[in-house]
Parts: sequence; C-alpha cells; structure tokens
Amino acid sequence: MELLLNENNAVAFELTIEGTNSKVHDIRLMFDLPQCAMAFKGTYKNGVVEFEIPNLSNVIQEGSYKYKLEVIIDEHYFIPIDGNATFKKPVRVSSKLVSEKKVVKGITVESKVIEVQKPSFVPPVVAPVTVGTVEDIFEEETDSVEIQQHVTQKDPKNTEFMTKIRGILNKK
Repeated sequence: MELLLNENNAVAFELTIEGTNSKVHDIRLMFDLPQCAMAFKGTYKNGVVEFEIPNLSNVIQEGSYKYKLEVIIDEHYFIPIDGNATFKKPVRVSSKLVSEKKVVKGITVESKVIEVQKPSFVPPVVAPVTVGTVEDIFEEETDSVEIQQHVTQKDPKNTEFMTKIRGILNKK
C-alpha cells in the first residue's frame, strides 16, 4: 500500500468474520516504526473496515514500514492481513526567479505621404467703406445715385441710415 506522507489518507479493507456471533471488540491498523509502533482505530460496517490516517510528515520520514491489521473478538486476537506500507511525499513543483532581463525588440515605424486635397480658399469681396457721418458723405458725394450706391454697399439693411440720407437729399 502507498500513502502520502504529508496529506491525510483513507484506507479501507474488506473483512469477513465467520464462526461467531460476538461483536468485534477492537480493530486497529498498526505500523511498526524503528523506535515504536503507531496504531489507528478503525470502524467496521457491512464487511468493510475503514481507517483515517492523518498527515504524518512531522512524525515519520519518507520510507517503507511494516503494517498489520489487528482484530480483537472476545478474548481472541487475529491478524488477517499484513504487509509493507510506503509513505511518500507527493510530487511538488516549485520555481524561483534566478535572473530577469528585459528584451527590447526592434521598433519599426512606417509612414506614408498621403496627399490631401484642401478646398481652395476664395477671399471675400470687401467693398470700400467710408468712415464719417451722413453729412460728411453727402458733402463728398454730389450725385444722389452715387450716394445711394455708397449707402447700399455700406449696409443695405440699415433703414435708419437710409432715412437720414433721403432726408438730406430732399433738403437739397
């Protein structure tokens, strides 16, 4: 039988008892160790004996030890099975960082010239603007048609300004 040394183990044996109506008094699983013996009490039910063996890593070392199943009925002592049990440590994998190097891969940058068509810019047409009062404009302009064109170019929607110009023209 193979058992794991640093884990809990469950062991079960089939056990047949014949020739008596007496109850089983005690069932033990014994391990013979170099310095002493270790016993575990089992439970018997429906022809099966079960044992729970705890983690023994702090008690024994990895290796092979003799075992025997002891059954006591009335005043009689029986050993229906014996053999060797091997206790092993479970497979363990561990790792430790030894060195760390940063790998820099070559960085490449590609670019393409893309021709973008921009809308052509058409500058707005700006009409000449005369700075001054309505009276100044009237004195410079003698022809009423010229004054009307000048006022229309300056601000065609400014009705107040147009009204002042008409008033000055009507006075002449």
